[in-house]
This record gives sequence, structure tokens and C-alpha cells, in this order.
Amino acid sequence: MNRGVSIKKQVLAVTFISFIIGFVSLIAVVEIVESHARRQVALDVERDMRIAWDQLERLGSHFHIKNGVLHLDNHSLSGRLDIVDRITELVGGTATIFSGDLRVATSINLTNGRRATGTRLAKK
Repeated sequence: MNRGVSIKKQVLAVTFISFIIGFVSLIAVVEIVESHARRQVALDVERDMRIAWDQLERLGSHFHIKNGVLHLDNHSLSGRLDIVDRITELVGGTATIFSGDLRVATSINLTNGRRATGTRLAKK
């Protein structure tokens, strides 16, 4: 009878140890996958920003406000849906050109179907 109890204890111990090893392995795999996903997201954002800057740099290099309107060299950026639409086409998602917290050009559509150009970021 002692031998039967001893085997049951060994089986339970091995099962418990296997469970612990499996659980620790699962945590390690989840951490590795999350770490890779975070790195990939950062790389994707960096790539998307390079594409967006490339589109803007075709117009110039000097941002300034003239008569209350954001300009890039001699080009007004107000209402430049062609730029945000091209960036959206290239990278997906949405693209917005801000002057402060004001959207001066955006690919975001409001519920009425119009662009969210002229709207401000929500205050916290």
C-alpha cells in the first residue's frame, strides 16, 4: 500500500512540476511575442512617419504661420486633402496635418461624411 501511495505522490509531483514548467513557458512565450509586436509597431510608426515627411518635403522645408494659416514654404497646408489622402493611401489608417490642435487637413471623416478639417483635438 505504501508503494501505491508513493507512486501517486510521484505522479502528482511530476504533474505539478510539468504544470509549473508549462505555465512559465507560456509566460515567456507571451512576453517574447509582445516584445516583438511592440518592436514591430514602433518600426511601422517610424516607417509611416518617414513616408509622411517625404510627402511633405516635396513641398518644402520651412513651416510657418502666415495670416493665421499654416504654410510649408510658399504652400498653404490648409485643406490639402491631396497630401493626407496620398499618405493614407501609402500607409493606411488616417493622416492629419495639425496647426497647433486644429486639424487643417485630415483623412478623418465625420459621421455626416464630411472631413474633420477645422476640428480641434479633444481637451482632457
